[in-house]
Amino acid sequence: MGFTESRRGNVDFLTGLPYWGIIVIVVINAIIVARMDIQVDETDPPPQ
Repeated sequence: MGFTESRRGNVDFLTGLPYWGIIVIVVINAIIVARMDIQVDETDPPPQ
């Protein structure tokens, strides 16, 4: 019985791993974007 419980826990971990990976990527991306120095130049003519 202990073997099936540990095996099921391992499967749950592997199943949830992609979701944690996506969350980590989103957080890292948000940090990078927040640190970027974004400047908008108003002197450019609008695209035609």
